[in-house]
Amino acid sequence: MKRISNCSLNPYGPRGTNDILVRDRIPFQGSNLKGDTGPGAYSTGYLPACFHPLVRKADYVIYSYATPIMWHCPDTGWFDPEIRYSVTTTRHQSHVRMAMVANDIRPITPSDLSDPESDAA
Repeated sequence: MKRISNCSLNPYGPRGTNDILVRDRIPFQGSNLKGDTGPGAYSTGYLPACFHPLVRKADYVIYSYATPIMWHCPDTGWFDPEIRYSVTTTRHQSHVRMAMVANDIRPITPSDLSDPESDAA
């Protein structure tokens, strides 16, 4: 597993060089930010229960501490639950979102699931 600094996921930051880890779904370990592979999440942390079935289908999960903050499912792609946690986890979410923007990845969000007119491509 590749060791990184948390902020190196943000390609627009001063040390942003690891955004491809998110794009290519490569396992990584920051001080308290982690990307991991495998069917299903090993921990659901503070993630609301309504998201547990979705994250359990994931083949790649990004955690802040022990909470999944974004994940990838083979059949639907990336999912961002858009939940606000602590200041630190919010910063982690920002790093991951910037890595996705840099790689033209648009995750599905809860509003995409509730809006039948939404184009979640």
